[in-house]
Amino acid sequence: MMPALPPAPESASDAQFGKARTASEKERETGKKLRASEYDHERGIYKIHRERIALPGTGEVDEPTRAALEQALAFLKDEVDRYLAANGKESCEGISREELTKAINPFKWIVAEDTQIMLGKSKLAPADEPNGKPEKMGHITLVGGSAEPRGRIGGLLYCVKHANGEYEFCLDNDSGRFGTGEDRNPAHLKNVANRFNDIRLRFEGREVAVRDVWLDMPAITGTASVK
Repeated sequence: MMPALPPAPESASDAQFGKARTASEKERETGKKLRASEYDHERGIYKIHRERIALPGTGEVDEPTRAALEQALAFLKDEVDRYLAANGKESCEGISREELTKAINPFKWIVAEDTQIMLGKSKLAPADEPNGKPEKMGHITLVGGSAEPRGRIGGLLYCVKHANGEYEFCLDNDSGRFGTGEDRNPAHLKNVANRFNDIRLRFEGREVAVRDVWLDMPAITGTASVK
């Protein structure tokens, strides 16, 4: 019997953002868990999120990308305001992270194999039916376009309104396929938040920071506070 090969050495990108992985083998083989919104069964490839934004993992950010990211922050602020108004609340105090992120349309994000940070809305109206029921978009669509796209750490980006009226943008690792596992840790998430903060995005006339919120399993499906 041939001896087992040693594991491949960890690259700088692996250390920074976690190792790249594909969607689960079970999902790819059976197709039972793949939504029509994220997988093209005829072509045998994962679909591409048509509104995804690509933030380079390093270096300068062009103005169209910066504008798209700042528009995303404004959208997330409007989402939390809409939710609070509909529920007669002034702030997110006492609301669980799970309740909030399920009620709004947060952005999903994932670090691609080449370390670009890809993000887009969790739900989109069908392209052929703009006023139709929104479809859920999986993290995999942010790196889609092939039979086996690979992604590093991923999660959600959302906005929280505090009792003092201040808004805060939170980045977590809420992704069943990409946010958890032995090769995922809080430092990976912190590095993603640092990249957002390095480019000094502006919100309502001032620079704004993104806070990393690490979720330990099984708390990812629990009721961690958004405070």
